[in-house]
Amino acid sequence: MAQHHREVERKYELADLAAQAPDISWESDHWQVLPAVLEDLDATYFDTPAGDLGRHKVALRRRLGGYDQGWHVKFDAAQSRHELTYDLLKTPSRMPAALKKLVQVMTSGAELQPRVSLKTSRKRTVLQDAQGRVLAEICDDQVLALDYATGLSRSWQEWEIELGDWVAGQKKLAKSLFEALEARLEQAGARPSASPAKIARALGQDADFEERLATLEGQAAPGHKKKKKKLPEAPQPVSSTALLVGMIDELAMKLAQSDLLVAAEVEDSTHQGRVVARQLRSVLKNMVLPYARSEQARNQILEVISQLKTYSKQLETHRNSELLLPLLAQTGAERALGQASHRALEELVAAQGQAGYRQAHRYLASSQRFEAHEALEELIRDLNLLTDLPLNAENYLNKVARRLKKNLLKTLQGELEAWPQDPDFFAASDRFDEGLHDTRKAAKAVRYCLGSFEEAGLPLTEDQQKLAKRARGLQALLGELTDQLTVSGWVRDQKQGALAAGMDPFELGYLAGLCDRQAATLRQDLYQLLPKASRKLEKIELR
Repeated sequence: MAQHHREVERKYELADLAAQAPDISWESDHWQVLPAVLEDLDATYFDTPAGDLGRHKVALRRRLGGYDQGWHVKFDAAQSRHELTYDLLKTPSRMPAALKKLVQVMTSGAELQPRVSLKTSRKRTVLQDAQGRVLAEICDDQVLALDYATGLSRSWQEWEIELGDWVAGQKKLAKSLFEALEARLEQAGARPSASPAKIARALGQDADFEERLATLEGQAAPGHKKKKKKLPEAPQPVSSTALLVGMIDELAMKLAQSDLLVAAEVEDSTHQGRVVARQLRSVLKNMVLPYARSEQARNQILEVISQLKTYSKQLETHRNSELLLPLLAQTGAERALGQASHRALEELVAAQGQAGYRQAHRYLASSQRFEAHEALEELIRDLNLLTDLPLNAENYLNKVARRLKKNLLKTLQGELEAWPQDPDFFAASDRFDEGLHDTRKAAKAVRYCLGSFEEAGLPLTEDQQKLAKRARGLQALLGELTDQLTVSGWVRDQKQGALAAGMDPFELGYLAGLCDRQAATLRQDLYQLLPKASRKLEKIELR
């Protein structure tokens, strides 16, 4: 199993590439400075000839030298920078099979080749608190990079400040540390680096650095008159197809990144993966399928939707295990169960969580997941051939919004018409739960699709914003019942396993009763609130 690490770091450099780097003192009364360690690091970055890993914002390297030598996978996801580390094999040049499987979806099975060499002379300084805990690690790096594809080499100096793992969760401490260390760098003439990663700069993808490098090498002669800047041209309208391709491509990338989060067993990762898969399904079902050119195209789209449903299902067991204990606590498990039964309950949920992770890992490393990704990539490539979309993007958005509203209202009002006159009968019965779940799915489709338009850069009208807001509120209302029903169902389904784990049968029965009572209370609230929500939705006029 790979080791996971969440990075919290900042990078700095001198604006003048020709300037002599100063020697900075890190001494302070607020921390202890350990003796600096000098390291020579030799890293090779790998990617496919088409640059598939880079396209997914993933860096894969083999580093020799230093305390953390090994194979590293770095990626950004869920608002954090993550790193997975695999040990070197007996033959250091061989890539671990588990690592190849980890990135097989992103690379589409293409061969990984050396792309960049980075040789770094590092001066590493560790700061500790009075208890000997690492506060921060400061790396003063002299870097020499070689781009194998072009043969171009680049060199630079930079400083990296990375906080200790325990510090990252202490927002106030993290902020004060960064500010104090950044002040030292600023006094020395350094500034925050605009480069996202060393490999981006090595590949010539750091425009600011390339401009400074060209000036340093004399490509911009002294006294050279700059050309007058052209006035910016009016933005060209984006076609519906281009907008949709970009939208689905971005979601496909997020889904592949979610695979890495699950592999690293990051908290909430299975939930994040399921959310992206559902968003993709909503986009395909409501924004692509209605515009299929032929029955063959329709079947191809439906197959991808089915594969995404499988993705969500394979991650469901673990996701539910994450929900159970907090929701059981809200239901009143602690007062329903004795100490022994509660401990047995926690152990049972933990065991099922681990089993759920194993299930998710097996699926994400399987040929089934690989085939689902390839089918999605093929759909993206052929989208123009598969669909006949409105040419104008705003017109397309409005058509989609109207269809989403119509479907949500039809589902919700059809459900309301089937309700009994007696609210107590409604609250006590589970016969309407499926219809409520369908309404929630329709509300989520509105939220996901309209949100995707916004993320793609197409602003919503005022009425479309109202529709999205109402749908979010409706989803939240219905979500409480959905979560409670998940708990209630689990308590019923796990009866034998719970008893075998040592839970008292009478206590378990009492807990099941509390779950049913909580579900009834939530249905009672919905009986009052959903008719009002329906009327508010109906008033929204989409032109």
